[in-house]
Amino acid sequence: MALENLTLYTENDSAGRITVTSTKVDVAGIYRDETGYVYYDKGVCHFDDLNIYFEMFQNSSYDVSGYGGMSITNTLGLIKGFATTDIAVTFAKTSDPYARIRLVRGNFADNQDYNGALDTLYYCTLSRTAGNDTVTLYIYTDSTRTTLVS
Repeated sequence: MALENLTLYTENDSAGRITVTSTKVDVAGIYRDETGYVYYDKGVCHFDDLNIYFEMFQNSSYDVSGYGGMSITNTLGLIKGFATTDIAVTFAKTSDPYARIRLVRGNFADNQDYNGALDTLYYCTLSRTAGNDTVTLYIYTDSTRTTLVS
């Protein structure tokens, strides 16, 4: 599994809350009224066949409902502007010590929710077969991706 060089991505972060390294994007202290994202235009049909490996972590130290994740979209900015074919995986703090991992299609038109825990690193795989619209999110608790949570 080849790692993506994330320093080649464009960063939109006027508040300065995102840190990008070659293998990681960290977001700390971003507020609900702020928008920040890192993106790269892969071109038409690049994401027809998917096997995207990524990690998600939600820290419990913030009092506010933290919300972050990754998406595949042609829409920059807020998820409320997503088309029905767009895909997102979000991680939201609900209440201590709980969190919700959500696979989202479009502007929350179709969701699949998974219960998670704060302060826990999850290893995720987002998959889709070429020519198929069905997307599956696999969530694991180990880096070898053998202990499936959902």
